[in-house]
Parts: sequence; structure tokens; C-alpha cells
Amino acid sequence: MIQDRGQKAQVIRYILAKRWFPQLEVVVLPEMKISKANKALTDIDVLALLPDEFDGFRSLLIDCRTTKGESPISRALWQRGLMDQLRATRGICILKRDNIEDDHRYAGAKLGVLLLTETEFDDFARTTGGADLGPKSSIANLDLWEEYLALQEKFPALKGLVDLAFSGHWMCQTPAEACRKSVALLRSHRGELDPSKPPHIFLVGDSCSLFMESVARITADIFASYLKPAQRDKLSQALLFLLYGGKEAYQYRERILKLVKQPKKGANLLSATEPTKVPELSPPEWNQFVELIRNCLESPTEAPKAPLILRELSFGALSGASRHDFGKTLSKESPHGTKLAIFGIEYLCKAAMLPSEFAEHFVRILMDLPNP
Repeated sequence: MIQDRGQKAQVIRYILAKRWFPQLEVVVLPEMKISKANKALTDIDVLALLPDEFDGFRSLLIDCRTTKGESPISRALWQRGLMDQLRATRGICILKRDNIEDDHRYAGAKLGVLLLTETEFDDFARTTGGADLGPKSSIANLDLWEEYLALQEKFPALKGLVDLAFSGHWMCQTPAEACRKSVALLRSHRGELDPSKPPHIFLVGDSCSLFMESVARITADIFASYLKPAQRDKLSQALLFLLYGGKEAYQYRERILKLVKQPKKGANLLSATEPTKVPELSPPEWNQFVELIRNCLESPTEAPKAPLILRELSFGALSGASRHDFGKTLSKESPHGTKLAIFGIEYLCKAAMLPSEFAEHFVRILMDLPNP
């Protein structure tokens, strides 16, 4: 059950009007588990990802408080710690009170947290251009978010895919880890996914939206380091090293794999060779993945637009929507983002060895979005 629905409904409409990527109810887990049970530390009411030309995305944490009497500065101090934990750049805290002391507001601003009352948030949204969402969005429907959370009870075998959206993806320390996790998790669940069931289509599409979020960040890293590598082999090698935490980390893992497959007496784990053109440690369908990144590099500022397009269409599949008005708007605003969404869903479904019907469902809609 989603708490503080009124505030969250306002917030998610604001996020979508700004064309940011929203995520509700994120469960925050420890970076390192040292106990038997992985106990949650806290949760995030709303996480928003702001497209960024240099980093792919910047993170904004939004705290919704409908309990009266909350101390503004106490909430700001708590939120600052959470922002540091998740490497978020800004925070907003919406409080159910008539006013906020000037000293509290100023101290919160110095911490990177904007303190607002409920009525002030309405004015804030209008002032910053986030009041008019435009066409009806499926993502803005909080009932669908509740249905999303309930899928883990309806389909227990697919709980891992629900956890990916509400915790796992956001707990990854790097976009490379998040990218690998999306592919591996979807591939491990391929036996339980049925393209004749709309909730399963939804889970595949939304997993791809998260996958493309990590791809957008990876694209930003590659572009900042290499711009657009002219040679495919150079792009392939740069991407491979980035996915595994650097050249030495990759080569060490590659050498371990070779020792496991062909153990040799006296082998030196640190004397690794350069990766081959068909690297053994590469993710599934490596050539298609490299091609996906190459297409993202053609317009790296458009890569962050693809995740929102995919999430909107996925939520539409969950609701059984026959129209995709907000999806059409997003597609017209970013034709290249739509193209990348097609490449992304085609790659992920193939890499995860899913039935072709999953990709066909989304590609058919994506191809039709720009049409009047």
C-alpha cells in the first residue's frame, strides 16, 4: 500500500512534466551485507533521475511527509545522509505544515535540500515549469504502482524482477553492475515469463527501461573518455573494460576463467593477455550490445530519453491501454530516443533468450508512435 498518496501523485506528475525518470518506494539496503538477513536501512518515497549531458543522469530524492509536527531541519539532515549514501545531488522534502522557519529553510538549502510545505509545492511546480503534464500518462497512475508492487505476490517466481525496480537496480554501485544485473536477472527468469500475460510483458519492458538507464550512463562514460571511437575494436575493448571495472580487473577475471577451463601447473594469475575480438567474459550477444552502444554514441544526450519511453509503454501494457498519448508525445520530442528504445528491447530480449513475442510487442508500438 502506497502511503502519502496525495503528495506522491503531485510529485510524480511534476517529474513527468519535467520529462524526468521516476521511481517510487525504493528500498535502501546496506552497501555490504554482514548479517544473515539483508535488512533494509530505510526507503525513498520518490527518486527522480534528471537527464544530464555529462553523467547521463543526476539523482533527486523527494521525501513526502504527511505527519504533522515533523521538524523541517531534522528531515533535511536525515535526507542529506541518504543523498550521500546514494550519491544524489539534490533533495526535496514536502512537509504537512503551515510554514517552515526561515533558519530551517536556509540550513536545509545549504545541505542541498529544498524544504517546502504542501501548498508551496504547487507554486514551486508552476514556477519551475512542472505543472502541466499534458497527455495522460500511465506512469502517473498510482494504482498501477500498487499493482506493480503486488506482482511479487501474484507471481512469486518473478519476485526478483519486481525487486530489481524497487531496490536492486538502485543499489548497484556502478552503471556497469546495473547493466550486467538486468541482463543476468531477466535471463534467469526466462522460464517463468509468458508473453501471453500482460503483467509479464510489463515486467520485461520495465526491466528494459532500467537496463537502458544504465546504458545511458555507460554511454556518457564512454563519450567522455573516447568521444565516438572510429574503430569498432576500440569501442569494443573500451566497453568491455568499463563493464568489468577496468583493464586489470577484466584481465584478472579472464585469466581465472581460463584457469578454470584449462588448468595449467604454475600458471601466473597476473600475467593476463589482451582480450580477444570475441571475449569470453562479454555479456550475451556481445556484437549486438556493442552496436547498441555505438548507436547511443551517435547522440549521447538522447540516450537518457529512452528509459522513460519504455517505462511509459510498459505501464500501458500493465493497464491494458490501447492508446499511448504520452508515449507519442515523448517519441515526437525524441525520435532518436525512440530508436534507441527499439534497439534496447531487441537486444535485451535476445540476450535473455526470451520468446520473440516480447520484443515484437514493444517494437510494434514504438514503430507506430511517431505516426499521427
